[in-house]
Amino acid sequence: MLIREASRIRELHFIAPITRDLPSFLTSFDASALQHCLLSAERGSDSLTRNNARFFPFFSGQGSSLRSLCFHDISVLPANTFPCLTLMVIRLKPNDNYPVNWDLYDLVNFLSGSPRLEEIYIGDISWRMEQVSFSLVPVVRAPLSLPRLRYLSLTYSARATESASHVVEHLLSRLIIPPSCHLYFKARGGPRNINQVLLESVRRHVAGRDAVSHVCFWITEFSCDQSIQLVFPKGSLRLVFAASSFNPVRYAEDMFDLLCSFPQLFTETQELRVHYSENNLLRKLQPSLPAIFPNITALSLVPFLVPGYSGHASLTIGLESLTELPEGERKVTWPALDTLWVSVTDKRDATQLETALDFRASRGHPIRHLTVRYDPRKKKGKGGVENKVPSFAAALEEHVKEITLMELSRHEPSREIDWMVRLPERYGLPSAFHRDWPSWNI
Repeated sequence: MLIREASRIRELHFIAPITRDLPSFLTSFDASALQHCLLSAERGSDSLTRNNARFFPFFSGQGSSLRSLCFHDISVLPANTFPCLTLMVIRLKPNDNYPVNWDLYDLVNFLSGSPRLEEIYIGDISWRMEQVSFSLVPVVRAPLSLPRLRYLSLTYSARATESASHVVEHLLSRLIIPPSCHLYFKARGGPRNINQVLLESVRRHVAGRDAVSHVCFWITEFSCDQSIQLVFPKGSLRLVFAASSFNPVRYAEDMFDLLCSFPQLFTETQELRVHYSENNLLRKLQPSLPAIFPNITALSLVPFLVPGYSGHASLTIGLESLTELPEGERKVTWPALDTLWVSVTDKRDATQLETALDFRASRGHPIRHLTVRYDPRKKKGKGGVENKVPSFAAALEEHVKEITLMELSRHEPSREIDWMVRLPERYGLPSAFHRDWPSWNI
């Protein structure tokens, strides 16, 4: 029945069972009206990879109306062109034992048939070394221009450490993408400095990557993936620190090395956001942050709350850079800083915050705009009577020009690194907080 009604179908979600003859279905399906398509197959049993196939004629070469195409564990590329396609997703299960047959040249060749692409998400691709270079392929065309592209994400692994470093370089060298494009890269199995190599490639091939206005980094002992996001005047870049063996201290060191390798990028950075769950990791990075980001005007310290974990990401550690003078100097760190966003989880945090505010004010560099995230379950007064504001608010108000209180429960998404994206507008926060952090769901 599905095949019989195919010419009328505009949206198709098809999950192929192991026993299904997927090639036969795809070649016989009439996609003349199809606009949105999701195809999922059991990898290794989809019959599309026989004879090391790289391309397959989906829908008998049709699909001119297709606007979005999502592949889950489909290991070949379409031989078709999709002139109206705006969204392309290729997602595989991570498995270095089953590298795809197509290479970077094949990928660019396929993308050239969809010049209206706005979003490209390619996930968990495994390549052999010879598949990540154009050196063996004659250059027969100019780099592919994708003027509408807004999001480009690539997560991958390569069997050779050296080749893992070259993937993004080779890909970006064959693409022309607008400065406003948001980029996301995660490489598994590369050298320790792989993110420095990726950042160099982005700066070399994407215009407008000479200065960073806003930075967010995420350091935690609860995830193998720690990341840094750099926001440029136009567009942004997310780099994930991933390795085969989980070592949070190593990630913190690698992130520090990246920051120190590009000092010119951060001289005019205005906003810094730090998501953290591990005090020791933050303490390793913190002493160097004022020198790396000398002109910060807005600082966010966001503890990563983990359900069921009794540990405490201390605000005291986060505030150390505000309450200690640089060695050999009388001036405070970040003299331009006037906007602060923190989380207060207990009385100790409130006391340390008040101390930091008083310290800044007494040295002529007060915090003027303060945003406090707190747990509404802890704002009851004496006798269990519910207060409209937390008890610590009055003491903090004496030190700042403006204070914003945010009632956020511990049920906020703990794994979602981008949960703060929607908060400035949701709570009417000070204008110093950036509004255009791109949200990724990779």
